[in-house]
Order: sequence, then C-alpha cells, then structure tokens
Amino acid sequence: CEKIKCTPIPLSYSRHTSRFFSLYTLSLPFALVKETSPLLVPTIVVVTSWVLFATEEIGRLIEDPFKTGSSLATSRFIAQEMSREDILREFQALDTDRDDLVHARDLQNLLTDP
Repeated sequence: CEKIKCTPIPLSYSRHTSRFFSLYTLSLPFALVKETSPLLVPTIVVVTSWVLFATEEIGRLIEDPFKTGSSLATSRFIAQEMSREDILREFQALDTDRDDLVHARDLQNLLTDP
C-alpha cells in the first residue's frame, strides 16, 4: 500500500483531459447552432460543460485517495506541531467570561468589542 500511496499520478493525464474538455466545450456552440435554437445553445453548453468539468474534478479527487496534496495534510501537520499549551492558550483567548467554556456569547463578545 505504501508504494501505491507514494506513486505520483502523471500530470500529463490530467492536462490532456482538461485540454480535450476545453476544446470540446469551446467547439460545442458551433456544432449546436445548426441543430437547435440559438436560444438553447448557451443553456446546453453550460450544462454540458458543468457535467464534464465536474466529472473531471471528481476524477482528480479520486486519483488522490490519501489526500497527499490537499490542505487536509497541511492541517494535520499543523495540529501535530501545536502543543497542548498552545491549544489551551487559544481557547482561553476565546473564553471571555472565564468559565472555562467557549460559548456563542463569548464569540459575540469578541466580535462586538472594539
């Protein structure tokens, strides 16, 4: 599993797919003008483009199942670097009424105090 996790996906596959979808969606209005009403062309192009690019984005997310390139990995790194004292200090700064709990009113107090 470690070998699969560490093997990068070639960028050329994503670039090729993206370029093909872009070329297709740019040429689609010219093909549709003769076949359908000119008023329907923008709607058809927008829906088709959304489906294609959404599918491409889903594929991109599936290519990286372990989230090695995402901000999730960054947030985990930051969480590991923060000590317990750092976290307690941050919560104490949010606790304006000093009852060792952070309530919505504490956040409201922080937002309304100049």
